[in-house]
Amino acid sequence: MGPPAAAAADAPASTAAPAYAELDAAMEKLSANKAAWAAASLDDRIAVLKEIRGRLIDQLIPWSRAAAGIRCTQRDGAVAQETVLTVTVVGGQLDGFIRSLEALRSTGALPRPPAAPTSTADQTVLDVFPQGWRERWLNLLGATGLQVQLYLQPGKPDSQGHFYRQPHAGKLAVVLGAGNQHHLALSDALHMAVVEGCAVMLKYHPLMAPVAPYIDYVMEPLASRGAYASSTVPDLAATQRLLYSPLTDCVHMTGGTATHDAIVWGSDPAEQARRRAANDPLLKVPITSELGCVTPWLVVPGPWEDKEIQHHARALAEGLASNCSCNCLAPKVIMLAEEWPQADAFVAAVKAELAAMPQPAAYYPGIRQRYEAFQSAYPQAEAIASGQPADPDAACGPPLPFLINELPSWPADPSSEYAFRVEPFAPVLTFVRVPAVAGTASVEQGFMSAAVKAANEHLWGTLSCTLLVHPATEAAHGPAVRAALDGLQYGTVALNAWSALGFAPAAGGWGGFQADQSVADVGSGIGVIHNCYLFDHVQKTVIRTPFVCAAHPLPEKYAPMPLGAAKLVAGLVHSGPVGALRLLLRQK
Repeated sequence: MGPPAAAAADAPASTAAPAYAELDAAMEKLSANKAAWAAASLDDRIAVLKEIRGRLIDQLIPWSRAAAGIRCTQRDGAVAQETVLTVTVVGGQLDGFIRSLEALRSTGALPRPPAAPTSTADQTVLDVFPQGWRERWLNLLGATGLQVQLYLQPGKPDSQGHFYRQPHAGKLAVVLGAGNQHHLALSDALHMAVVEGCAVMLKYHPLMAPVAPYIDYVMEPLASRGAYASSTVPDLAATQRLLYSPLTDCVHMTGGTATHDAIVWGSDPAEQARRRAANDPLLKVPITSELGCVTPWLVVPGPWEDKEIQHHARALAEGLASNCSCNCLAPKVIMLAEEWPQADAFVAAVKAELAAMPQPAAYYPGIRQRYEAFQSAYPQAEAIASGQPADPDAACGPPLPFLINELPSWPADPSSEYAFRVEPFAPVLTFVRVPAVAGTASVEQGFMSAAVKAANEHLWGTLSCTLLVHPATEAAHGPAVRAALDGLQYGTVALNAWSALGFAPAAGGWGGFQADQSVADVGSGIGVIHNCYLFDHVQKTVIRTPFVCAAHPLPEKYAPMPLGAAKLVAGLVHSGPVGALRLLLRQK
């Protein structure tokens, strides 16, 4: 989930020789222990995961404060958000892995969720969430109505747990952690250790140095078995030393496509061209990745009430503003039907919400340059500033106004449209009107056909997208909505919600749409994480929520969460009343 530019280039380019010696020693220790971890029994693996899970809340509040500080804020609201996010995302991932491995231990097979009614002879679709009383209870408690389906790749076996069926003799994975969300590095490391059976060297992004001690504390049960180590050495040479070490067996990264290509083909353009032409990658080991997207929202016309327009305008504004839009799933291109009478009202409502929001700190490296590049491409874009930063004491410099670009019509040459092919990783948004396909039975069906085709063919990336469909529209055009959900070639397709909700459930997968991408044309990345059922060939995940839902992330003023409430929620989710008391009484 990094920017389009190489993250390592944002760091200083020097480090002391002793740091390299420590890196080499850590890699040698991991290499010496990788076979033991690969051969570890299910009892040992489950014990390690339970120990890791137990540590998750030991230092949760100071960890959350450190994470908020990376974004130049110490507001209780920001700390509260980090607190709940860490337990729900990482805790849910650990719970999913533990349940699957326990089932494998007791029955000899990984658990398999039921096939969805939409499964066909060509493709298996599974209802993966909610399953069991605990998930249904959490769904009811959160008033989410969340449903998750997992699509497996057609033409490939619907097998599970390739490592557990045919374990390797030991592998050492170098994981390059993201710079924008602290829990991503932990999720990636857990995936490589559990799903792929690897010993893990986690290389932190330079921004994440403040949270590294907390993540390392959580991962100590794996480190004590010689199967985990980490590095915060910030320079490019240290990263290269790990990537191209003869001890490295595979790589996983979360970041930008330019970073991926520099790793695989070399950082010099001439070298990249030469190596591509000769099919001679610089990186000689397999690499998996998650690399971002120009994220579309497809707003299907329908009989929206004013309060529904307002709700989704707020949800869209929050998706754009969250983390100063430095998320790989931040909304970037909003597709509206030319024929929808309420389109102007929807755009106006989004602008009004942004104008009333405190502006987040522009903390991420390179954000101002990317913002200015977008501004140069669209000088007519409207800058919307509330004049009130989210944190008046932010050390990241003045905040950036939200930059709203409106294309008057669908471009004649969409392949050259800057907003369609460049992920800005900055608080910018483009609205575009899409004409319905002529000759279809209705405007709604015509828009869905046109917008799905446009998103698939003309927007860069395949990571995630959102489809907003009024319930009356779905009732009238159910098969067309199903066709849109099936046809969108994105790793996560979210019906009526920001795709951030699709990142949390471990039962789903997270990554680009899995098709025929390769390191030569990687798109949004190769492989998926989460996937606690350990399916070998995931294609995409589809999530669904009610049209208006209490679980939709909204701006903080509409859904404030005091830190005390966050402690209560996180503690209850982690370990019931005991966990809640631990957080409420012992951590500040």
